[in-house]
Amino acid sequence: MHLQDAYYAEKNETGNGDQIGYKAPASNNFDYTVTGGGAADAVWDGKSTTNLDDCGNGSEWKVTSSKQSTGSGAKHVAEAPDVENERNFQYNL
Repeated sequence: MHLQDAYYAEKNETGNGDQIGYKAPASNNFDYTVTGGGAADAVWDGKSTTNLDDCGNGSEWKVTSSKQSTGSGAKHVAEAPDVENERNFQYNL
């Protein structure tokens, strides 16, 4: 989120992974991407590649960054829609 905030402060829009300088960590358990940016919301996505306790293979965690309608800075919302037993959550960050 800090990379997205810094990019937003300069460009007044969200950026994709390359634009914000995001380097996905090496992992045997997750695949990471950052898509969108510009006029569209940017979405950081982490998807599990193996079973992890209650979260099955393919479970996703997301942070969506978007332009706020008022004020300055990007708005960040985290969610995990795919966790087992439908324990969905969404947090404004």
